[in-house]
Amino acid sequence: VNPGVQDYAMILYCDRLKLAEVLNLFKVGHGVGEGTLNGRIPLRFNRGELTFDDGYLYTTPGVGGKLQIDMPLPAATEQAAYTDPQAAYLQLTKEALRDFDYKWVKIRLLQKGDDLLFKMQLDGKPTNLLPFQFDQKTGSIYKVKGGGMAKFQGINLNINKTIPLHFFL
Repeated sequence: VNPGVQDYAMILYCDRLKLAEVLNLFKVGHGVGEGTLNGRIPLRFNRGELTFDDGYLYTTPGVGGKLQIDMPLPAATEQAAYTDPQAAYLQLTKEALRDFDYKWVKIRLLQKGDDLLFKMQLDGKPTNLLPFQFDQKTGSIYKVKGGGMAKFQGINLNINKTIPLHFFL
């Protein structure tokens, strides 16, 4: 680092970053589990301002793992999940990620204005039965009281989060 230089462009090449720690860093719930990420994150630091270019991280192809993420949701969402399909999908995501066997995970990091867009895709399935059922009349899912009822063969989840860039400085 040269003190006289005000503009740095760099690419962070990432190798075997711990997936759970990356999720914790970006405040995507509290993650625990196996798995590593690889990829690249282009950055620019110009006159005290940090900017991101299109970055990505991904798990090793063909190597799945187990992940446990505790995602906080408003208390009202849990109650509404019995009657409101949108709340049910949020609750389903939360329940599925409590104990999730993934095939792959992809993360994209994009800057939009003064925010960083964190876009994560996961493919896999919940380890346990979940307390949800599908209503064929409405084409929606609902949470049901009692133990797990639904066994999922596979789920593709998308989790998007907007993070102010000043969070990193």
